[in-house]
Amino acid sequence: MSALDRVLERLDNVRAQGDGHKASCPVLAHGQGNGDRNPSLSIGTDAEGNVLLKCFAGCENEAVVEALGLKMVDLFEHRNGSGYVREGGGGSHTPPKSRSTHQPSDPTTLENYAAYVRLPVEFLKDLGLAQIHYGGEPAVRMPYPDGSGEEVLLTRFRVSLTGKPKVKTKRGDKHRLYGLWKLEEARAAGYAFLIEGESDCQTLWFHGEPGVGIPGANGWKQEWASDLEGISRLYFVVEDEAGEACWEKLAATPEIRERLHRVELDGAKDVSELHKQDPEGFSGRLANA
Repeated sequence: MSALDRVLERLDNVRAQGDGHKASCPVLAHGQGNGDRNPSLSIGTDAEGNVLLKCFAGCENEAVVEALGLKMVDLFEHRNGSGYVREGGGGSHTPPKSRSTHQPSDPTTLENYAAYVRLPVEFLKDLGLAQIHYGGEPAVRMPYPDGSGEEVLLTRFRVSLTGKPKVKTKRGDKHRLYGLWKLEEARAAGYAFLIEGESDCQTLWFHGEPGVGIPGANGWKQEWASDLEGISRLYFVVEDEAGEACWEKLAATPEIRERLHRVELDGAKDVSELHKQDPEGFSGRLANA
């Protein structure tokens, strides 16, 4: 089944419109809880067959996808390495192809970054990522919205795929946790993974896992513990020696010490590498870590 058919079969009041379709938005809160009486959800596809959604009443794509009983991964069709496709109606995924190596000289465009982390461009755009120029060179802007998702507290820039430094922070901005606007999802799930950096967070969210990013292995601040209130279990993924130092800082934080659990990944240095090795088996391997 194609990604488009997967979406259309779950929608009501579907009708063709131009090159795409229009349907009633499935989000329960749409129209202040009165529903979508005048269908306002636009459904289209890009050149690779990935589904593009837009609710003209302002519902977020993630809310639309959740209301359909799907995950963001279900919007993507495997054509040229930009996404996934479920085959034969089953639950398996065909992992996207990506370049085996990336050079520090490769321009840090959004498309190159997406290929490097093996995540679809449209998914990253939904998280607010955008291609810009930083210091005259291509870079990827990564905003850090607040808990409401409205105000940007911090902006970081991915300036290199593999070289150093990989990430720079906007002058004057103070570091915060990445994913504050998703913490309610973590509270509802009862757990969250604490990891270093943005790309690991993005990978977890792509697989429907709650994640919170610490900006740098040594970047944890005890004052951030208040952001994590209400999350029953916190799993910190220890990556390397720097990760050990971060683990010690976390374990020394009284507010989270009793909820903190240590995770070591088998055969992968971090969450992103686990995803690149086996997108299909990612969730199972993470659960068994």
